[in-house]
Amino acid sequence: LPILNAQLGLLVVSLVNAVVAVACGALSDRIGRRAVLVPALFIYSLLFYVILQRLVAAPTTANLWQLQIVAVLLGALAGPMPAFMTEIFPVGVRSTGASLMYNLAVMLFGGLAPFINTWLVQMTGDKAAPVYYILFAAAVGLIGLSVYRGRRPCRQSQLNRRNKLRRQTAWRPYGRRDDRTCGAAFDKSARGLFNGGKNNAEEQGART
Repeated sequence: LPILNAQLGLLVVSLVNAVVAVACGALSDRIGRRAVLVPALFIYSLLFYVILQRLVAAPTTANLWQLQIVAVLLGALAGPMPAFMTEIFPVGVRSTGASLMYNLAVMLFGGLAPFINTWLVQMTGDKAAPVYYILFAAAVGLIGLSVYRGRRPCRQSQLNRRNKLRRQTAWRPYGRRDDRTCGAAFDKSARGLFNGGKNNAEEQGART
């Protein structure tokens, strides 16, 4: 196959994916992450299997471009996936958890892909054997999406109580409490001095 045709198809698909990713990310905000991820992952795996078999049987530019067009569904995955990965974790560990999960997945599935695909071709003698690795990775993703239940959203009353507690434990209320304590102590001392002076004046008047 001509390399120029492959590069041209890759360029067009990459430009289309830039738009598809944004559109599918916005769609997932409305209908949910899994509502976009699950169909895209399932359809991508099915079409990739069928068209790769066709490309291996008849390696033409048309079949190659059809296989590259299937990669548009990767844009549908790339849109909601970053938001989905971060929403899995609590806010306090969201950055660390998402970065670890992403890098481990890339290391295991992406880093080992050349080795595993070469081994599959050598063991089976089938040039389309790498599709089985794609199906395995897709199955792992679908299982993970199916068992994930999502984080329970906080109710408005819980948020209000949490915000009220934060305001009560902030530095300002402590400052006001200290001020009130110091002011009360000052008032008590002042009243003592005033009462003491008043009593002394009454005693002197009685003596005279």
